[in-house]
Amino acid sequence: MVARVVSEEFGIDDTARHVRRLLHQWGFSVQRPRRKLMRANPGEQNRWRRYPYPRLEKKPPHKEAD
Repeated sequence: MVARVVSEEFGIDDTARHVRRLLHQWGFSVQRPRRKLMRANPGEQNRWRRYPYPRLEKKPPHKEAD
C-alpha cells in the first residue's frame, strides 16, 4: 500500500520490496493485522471455534438432478 501511495503522490514507481527496504532503513517495520482480538474473551473464542465455526465450514450435500 505504501508503494501505491508513493506512486500516486510523487509519480515514483518502486517495487514493494524496495519500498520495504527503504522503510526498514528509516526505522519502520512492516505491520500486519493480528487475527486475534486483544480484548476478546479467550474462552468464548475457543467455544465459538469448536462449535459454531465447524458447522459454518461444512458445505451442504450435493443433490443430483432427477
